[in-house]
Amino acid sequence: MPWLLAFSLAIVIAYLVPPMQSPDEVGHLHRAYLISRGQLFLQQGHALDAIASATPVSRGAGGMVDEGLIYFSNIHLEVVRQADKRFTGEERSAIDDLYWSGKRQYLDIPGAGYYFPAIYFPQAMGLAAGQFFDLGIAQSYYLARGLALLTCFAVLWMAFTKLAPNPMGIALLLLPMSVFQMVS
Repeated sequence: MPWLLAFSLAIVIAYLVPPMQSPDEVGHLHRAYLISRGQLFLQQGHALDAIASATPVSRGAGGMVDEGLIYFSNIHLEVVRQADKRFTGEERSAIDDLYWSGKRQYLDIPGAGYYFPAIYFPQAMGLAAGQFFDLGIAQSYYLARGLALLTCFAVLWMAFTKLAPNPMGIALLLLPMSVFQMVS
């Protein structure tokens, strides 16, 4: 029963925390998207430099990300960059109506290439399901967030059934930043 209560509370908090509030969340979300498309590892990108006679220029590691997801991420980053920024009802409705564009552009994804791809599978499954069922980007994002949270709770539950945590371990899990990162 305590697990169900804790999970229910975490779901409510996860819904209340706006997208892209966690450090590096944008990069990790884009990496999960690439994994949902079958790209397990970031690739070294190349762009054409128009000034240098169309000579290929090396870019950072990344991949081809849906333009709708890039827009969704960027619009939410404005809230992070401007503390007093709030979405109007009209803006929120427009964001909720964003769908996958089907057009992709190369995007550098710094800082996300170091992690083992399997940790992104819950989010990737949520994004893939959202695309498969033609959900909007916001709905797909929250599905991905929910599956990641469910996975965190499942792993914690399995660990706690094998070995009782000591009070210090529980205290670390309940630190505000730990809870925030888990629900984000």
